[in-house]
Amino acid sequence: NNSHTQDSTVQIKLVVTAGTGCKDSTTQTVTVYPRPLAQFSIPTPICATTAVAATNASQGKGLSHQWYVSDPSVLISSATAAAPTFTFPDNQTANAISYTISLAVTSQDGCKDSAWQVVVVNPRPVAAFQLPTPACSPAVLQPTNQSSGNGLQYTWTIAPPVPSTGVNTAAPTFDIPLTTNDSVVYTVKLVV
Repeated sequence: NNSHTQDSTVQIKLVVTAGTGCKDSTTQTVTVYPRPLAQFSIPTPICATTAVAATNASQGKGLSHQWYVSDPSVLISSATAAAPTFTFPDNQTANAISYTISLAVTSQDGCKDSAWQVVVVNPRPVAAFQLPTPACSPAVLQPTNQSSGNGLQYTWTIAPPVPSTGVNTAAPTFDIPLTTNDSVVYTVKLVV
């Protein structure tokens, strides 16, 4: 049966011939259930701590689904859903980590098929910096970057805004203006 969703029938005929040349025959019909097709995709590579939904393209009659993961640290929203969400653990190592996701489908007739895919989870960088001790204005604030990761790109912001240079580098400079008012609290943020 080359279909994944429709039954097919085959007729089998038996003809018996006696030594005298007399014949008799009988015919029976056999139903051949379709074998389901397990098929899915998950975007890869992804970044650590990302939750992604599987796109299920399986075909078959009245399918039931069973999902498996090669590592129990990967969370599945529902192991029997048609298209569950997978949440991958944090990866702060220096290397990508691979996980194998498998899907087994069973048709209402008990026919089975399975498929698998390797999902690559890239390491997540760590954003970190240190600020110098508080100073009186005017001051030049130069955070010390302590971030880790490969091929990092930087985005620094400060609020309230002040004149800044190098906000897309590892070593920005913020020019804190002179103020005669009360103390001003600035919030410095780094995204790597």
